[in-house]
Amino acid sequence: MSSLGGVGKVQPANKDIMTMVLKVKTHVETKLGQQYHCFRAISFRQQLVNGINYFVKVKVGEGEYVHLRIYQDFKKTITRLDAVQAHKSEDSTIEFFDIDPSLSH
Repeated sequence: MSSLGGVGKVQPANKDIMTMVLKVKTHVETKLGQQYHCFRAISFRQQLVNGINYFVKVKVGEGEYVHLRIYQDFKKTITRLDAVQAHKSEDSTIEFFDIDPSLSH
């Protein structure tokens, strides 16, 4: 876990991260105008806020990746896609990125 406000180190994705990513898959596809047959979380970083921001690298095709910013409250009752970055590669570093205001909440 990262310190309050800081973004933690990169970690391999686990079952909980994959479950969270699958919850927002439809929103990602709508935002990017794509339909993905492959949608597998690879790695992630997290930021402790009033809940947790997850920055997740997701494999969406052969050599194709997207980065997702997902918010989840501490009780895990809210899981929300806050931003998407397309056109990433396997070597792309997961960095902090801002909320996309075009995604309605």
